[in-house]
Amino acid sequence: LTEAGFIGAAVVLFLIGFFGFFHNLFVIMLVVKNKSLQTPMNFLLMNQSVSDMLVSLFGNPFTFISAVFRRWLFGPWGCVWYGFAMSFFGIASITNLAFISFERYIVISKPFAAAKINFRVSAIGITGIYLYSFVVTAPPLFGWNSYIQEAQISCSMDWLTRTPNNVSYIMYLFTFGLIIPLLIILISYIQVVTTIKTLARQQAGQISTAAKAEKQVAQMVVIMISLFLFAWSPYTVLALLVSFTGQDIPAPVAIIPAIIAKSSVVYNP
Repeated sequence: LTEAGFIGAAVVLFLIGFFGFFHNLFVIMLVVKNKSLQTPMNFLLMNQSVSDMLVSLFGNPFTFISAVFRRWLFGPWGCVWYGFAMSFFGIASITNLAFISFERYIVISKPFAAAKINFRVSAIGITGIYLYSFVVTAPPLFGWNSYIQEAQISCSMDWLTRTPNNVSYIMYLFTFGLIIPLLIILISYIQVVTTIKTLARQQAGQISTAAKAEKQVAQMVVIMISLFLFAWSPYTVLALLVSFTGQDIPAPVAIIPAIIAKSSVVYNP
């Protein structure tokens, strides 16, 4: 990176870390302090803010400080921690969105089953989300791929070394960390849209107030998912390009998708 590149990265990373932390903290406090907001659905949304806030707290300071000093300062163990933490919370975010999408499908398409979605179900779901994310992102800690430096101020799994060990993990990561959650999201929302259209026809175009409220929540979640994909798609495309073509990507080009991906923690709050 050039001098201007380091300065630009530091400024953007500071803003992402600052707004990502405080906006998500505000959402968490809002739900905790207002009992009327303490619903199973809102606990899932709050979990999204918890995950994003932890990225801002445990991730951005590493890259921000490294950008200020023009090099990675935290050694190999810091690199492993940072790479794992960012991967873990990133996969947790999209898995949480998939769980929320499935919850929207149950509430809108199967209202009798929706009565069973309570705080216990949400708690079990949130626990499952983090266990699933750990299973997807922990293998590099045990030798299946590894976490290494990228773009001079950051760390991630090894996209560059094209060995069977590394490539097989990358395929595993994208299958279980991206493709499967996206399929759940897609199928859930196809069912939601189908149900809403059916209700509208059955009621001569009139949907009840409750159904309209559920539709609005579904629309909000669609926006969250779209923004998440907007943030992570450039990094995903770049990682796949490097992994399967071996193309050398200059650091100034590689750092931009990585920073865009980190910005996802600012949108959801």
